[in-house]
Amino acid sequence: MPIRNLVEGSKILLIFHWDTDGVASAALLKKYLGHKTKLYTPLIGLYTLKYVRSSICKDVDNVLIVDFGVSNDDVKRFISKCSRNTLIIDHHHRRQDPDLNIIPYFIDSEPYPATSLLISDNLNIEYNLLSIIGIVGDYGEAIYNSKYMELVEDVGRKYDMDIEELIMLSNLIDSNYMSGDRRKVVKAVDILIKYFDKPRELLNYTPWIRQCNDIMKEIDKYTHVPPKKVGSNIYFLEINSKYLITSSIGRSLARRYRGSYIIVGSPSLHRNYSQIYVRIHGDNKINLSTIVDKLVEKGFYAGGKPNVFGVIVPKRKYNYLIQWIINELKGRYSY
Repeated sequence: MPIRNLVEGSKILLIFHWDTDGVASAALLKKYLGHKTKLYTPLIGLYTLKYVRSSICKDVDNVLIVDFGVSNDDVKRFISKCSRNTLIIDHHHRRQDPDLNIIPYFIDSEPYPATSLLISDNLNIEYNLLSIIGIVGDYGEAIYNSKYMELVEDVGRKYDMDIEELIMLSNLIDSNYMSGDRRKVVKAVDILIKYFDKPRELLNYTPWIRQCNDIMKEIDKYTHVPPKKVGSNIYFLEINSKYLITSSIGRSLARRYRGSYIIVGSPSLHRNYSQIYVRIHGDNKINLSTIVDKLVEKGFYAGGKPNVFGVIVPKRKYNYLIQWIINELKGRYSY
């Protein structure tokens, strides 16, 4: 059923993922639904709704969980606390559940490449910059070898932007969450809406450029550190940074070590938590979602897609889980 029909005339709370796809998806919903909308992004890096206060649901009729790959059980706990009609709009791997209202997220028998494209199709709107920037954000440089490259190029031409410039824009948007500032992430939604018809101007948006330059220097530093080989096709790199850059580093290393599994660990991510990020780039038929399912069953905050996942783990279990993931990859996915 169309999202528009499910929330018609209501006050909406958008709980959205902090990356480019999440920000673009929230901007699409706010722009095209035309309702009074509250924006909220959870604690950056923690894939859970556990810390979302029930008071955030005050004065809203519907809650939309957007591009946020948390477990179904986590969503159910949130619903019991929030007591609002809740709709899941997300392209990440998710078990079907009759007790949850999940927007179908498959296209041509595969999950959508980005939630922003899913929303555009569901709302039946002409593809625009917000529709495709989510794809660019999730694919990064891999967009050049993606079957969605032609679509991205075609839409980009409408704004006189090529692939390289779209990747640059995605990096600027992502710099808000990488800095660890949730207020900047929420503000980015309205900035994208403001510059909807003139996105090239965002390539010169000084606040984003300054923080992005600092973050890119940090990413460059770590991507020049050789990862440790821990299996026949498994590499591990540990980082210690004030920025949230595990996914960017993992994506870069996965391209460099095409066909191998990359594990990036950040032992001191937030409060008492660590983060582990796993990715593979290349033609593989392995579905890492089975590992995500196991992690969720073990009680960890995990989410992802067939070729990538992230997990948040208490610091005391960080080393244990690194080794567990290595063993899982060795036992099932090595060659």
